[in-house]
Amino acid sequence: FFFFFFDLILGVILILFKRKSYESNTKHH
Repeated sequence: FFFFFFDLILGVILILFKRKSYESNTKHH
């Protein structure tokens, strides 16, 4: 259960990071 929870949090952080980089890329363009 703990491992699943950790994996879920890691996935969310990764998505947020990707979204952040995507927004910065669009703003740069």
